[in-house]
Amino acid sequence: MLPTKTPTQKQRCITSQNAYLITQALRDVIQKGTGRLARILKCKNLAGKTGTTNQQLDGWFAGFSPDLVAVTWMGYDQSRSLEAFASRTALPIWIQFMRQALQQYPVRTFPRPPGLVTVRIDPETGKLASPQQNNAIFETFRNQYAPKTQNTYTTQKKMQSTTQHDVEWSEHLF
Repeated sequence: MLPTKTPTQKQRCITSQNAYLITQALRDVIQKGTGRLARILKCKNLAGKTGTTNQQLDGWFAGFSPDLVAVTWMGYDQSRSLEAFASRTALPIWIQFMRQALQQYPVRTFPRPPGLVTVRIDPETGKLASPQQNNAIFETFRNQYAPKTQNTYTTQKKMQSTTQHDVEWSEHLF
């Protein structure tokens, strides 16, 4: 007979901050990436990842909400190509399932743990964006890894190019 031991406490394998950041990256797959077809569900709290093997033999989509995880796989028993990526094979099946399954769950957001900070960054360098920077994006970091310095090179470069453009433009006026 095997001994039975009930664990007294579950052991966490990654920090809650890292889990949140990974979830945010997987949300971007649906909002901006290969899983964007799932936006048809009009549900902001979904995350997931498409996957396609070499020669498109298999395709899958693994996706989740705060309450539900579902994975779809598409492929043949015999080794032959689907001739399509997972975003066109497995993802539509996942969407069809989730359309029904999500109806039984309340809309919730993924809980944000303490120890994170969201800052405006320069998408070209990953450093803090200047206040005047138009192409800045918001990114979330663990407190200790957030950028602390502003990207002066890009800021100066953009200011120089603007100044140079203004000089060239004004020369055409006179």
